[in-house]
Amino acid sequence: SGARFEKLKNHIYQVLQDSDAAFENPFARAYAACLPETQKSVYYRTLYTSLVNGFTRFNKPNRVMKSPDKVLTSIADAYLVHTLYHEVYCDALQKLTIHSFHAVERQLNDTERAEKQQECEREIALIENIRAAPVDWQRIWDAGYIHMCDNNPAHLAQWVDAQSKDGTVLVYDPIKKTDVHLCDVIVKVPNEVHNDIVA
Repeated sequence: SGARFEKLKNHIYQVLQDSDAAFENPFARAYAACLPETQKSVYYRTLYTSLVNGFTRFNKPNRVMKSPDKVLTSIADAYLVHTLYHEVYCDALQKLTIHSFHAVERQLNDTERAEKQQECEREIALIENIRAAPVDWQRIWDAGYIHMCDNNPAHLAQWVDAQSKDGTVLVYDPIKKTDVHLCDVIVKVPNEVHNDIVA
């Protein structure tokens, strides 16, 4: 309807004006393991982080504020970017890796070409392995929960409540158009698990 469109347009305008917002992503370190790390991936990893921050900014009214100018990321922000962008990210890295090899292969001798081709194949295999691996959202949640316990204990309960219901972490999946049970809320994390997650 026209009213909903106008409301969305105004919200997007406000989001774009909110350039001073800072972000703290409790899941950043754990989620980084889901992203292929290759010689050409730095820009794309930075873009990935920017997209997560963008979702956090867009949903700022529903996110927990650490301070008046700092927003705490929700696991839904990471999930949405993963759902909507991960395949594109992996495809872009794979094409870039292949293109980089083809751009220099004619200038190499046989030994150098063979080494470069092996390097290219290793990077493609790494990208494909990451693409195929299921995301362990429970581990990512646990890491975020531990981060909150260690760094933001005063905001922990509100942060958990904002993302869960009846002990379950829920996110809205825009493709399935329904809430998805992502993982269980961890209330108490033993020290050995804490050490394993943050290692």
